[in-house]
Amino acid sequence: MKWFIFAMLVLSCMLAAGCGSGIGGLDSSEKEIVVATMPAVESDQESVPPTAAEAEEEIAEDSHPLSIISINAYQFAYEPDRVVVRYGDDVLLTVTSLDVGCGFALPDFGVNVRVPAEESVQVRFTADRMGEFGFFNPVYSGRGWKDMEGKLVVE
Repeated sequence: MKWFIFAMLVLSCMLAAGCGSGIGGLDSSEKEIVVATMPAVESDQESVPPTAAEAEEEIAEDSHPLSIISINAYQFAYEPDRVVVRYGDDVLLTVTSLDVGCGFALPDFGVNVRVPAEESVQVRFTADRMGEFGFFNPVYSGRGWKDMEGKLVVE
């Protein structure tokens, strides 16, 4: 019985040593085939990363100024109800409900969000059109909900 256990132990060690010679059970010739048949991946990016100064220049050229706007909503108004931004600005708008849940819609810029009671919601858009654009509450929040409106002015 001892010899049988010893023989099984030796056999297990030999099998384990043989299985560990390749990754995933592949021997070296199979690894070369797998590597050789992998498709090439092309990249549009440069192979050398830019320096920190070059990266800052690129960001400065590509980005627009950021206008950070906060609007409080309550039954039944927005404060402020007139907001002015510059043409081309990226706008980060935070709408905060001070009491009941409501909404904020600025359809000319694709904004339409629900604002839960006593919470804030942020939206981001680019002021890529000049003029005056109306915003309003599209969500019923009491009998004066239709009176909640304002103007976004892009100069």
